[in-house]
Amino acid sequence: MNIALAAPRSTTSAPPPAPPRPRLRGITAETVFVGRSLRHSLRDGESLLMAILLPVVLMLMFTWVFGGAIDPSGAYVDYVVPGIILICAGFGASSTAVYVANDMRTGIIDRFRTMPLRASAVLTGHVVASVLRNLIATAIVIGVGVLVGFRPAATLGGGSP
Repeated sequence: MNIALAAPRSTTSAPPPAPPRPRLRGITAETVFVGRSLRHSLRDGESLLMAILLPVVLMLMFTWVFGGAIDPSGAYVDYVVPGIILICAGFGASSTAVYVANDMRTGIIDRFRTMPLRASAVLTGHVVASVLRNLIATAIVIGVGVLVGFRPAATLGGGSP
């Protein structure tokens, strides 16, 4: 006795496709990526120390080691500190470029593209985190500069008194 078992026929059709997921509202994605970038920069201790220590060491070196040869009165610090602040900004911009390039190299950007995010959210997170890092480094540089003798002649309004 041969009993052939036939596969039962499917009478149901494929389920309808799921509706697209809504994009995140407001600045939720940007806030998440700012936090992500800040966490990455805090975990990268070498880069964080270089962003703070390099400008401070350069400022102290140009003020005390070379400053006496250039201007024995000590007023040279008023020219060094603004230049060091520009170095902070340049270092911050270059570190942001390195973080973005690292994200692209590791493939996380491709994963983010599959999510319902604005394309600019990742870059906005990197830039805002960079601005926050630069503000902290600049505040430290100005603080050390004031300790060394930096006395800016300009006011907060933007002009000389």
